[in-house]
Amino acid sequence: MGKFQVQYKHRTKTYTLDIEAPTYSDILNFFNDISACEVTEIREFKYENENTIKDDGDYIKYITVNIKRDTFYESIKIPKVKKEFKDKLDELEAIIKSDILLQGLKPIQINLKISL
Repeated sequence: MGKFQVQYKHRTKTYTLDIEAPTYSDILNFFNDISACEVTEIREFKYENENTIKDDGDYIKYITVNIKRDTFYESIKIPKVKKEFKDKLDELEAIIKSDILLQGLKPIQINLKISL
């Protein structure tokens, strides 16, 4: 049994629903059998942390990461970045290059902007 998030449209509004089912196909069949809504996406939960951590506020508010490869471009905001990276942007850039793919390819150019 897996946990999924279903995104569906009804008229002009988009909704999401968390639901458990054996497979994503079962969810799609369920919606097709009983609803006229258009299912636009089904995401499977691969990791869910139910622990809450007290926020000590000791972090960089967010970092904007602009990633580029050939004609592909993506801008991502990463919130609550560890303060240790404030003076180690080269190290942060190396982590991003090793861990993130852009359309299945490693990024060539990364620009970082810190917001304190």
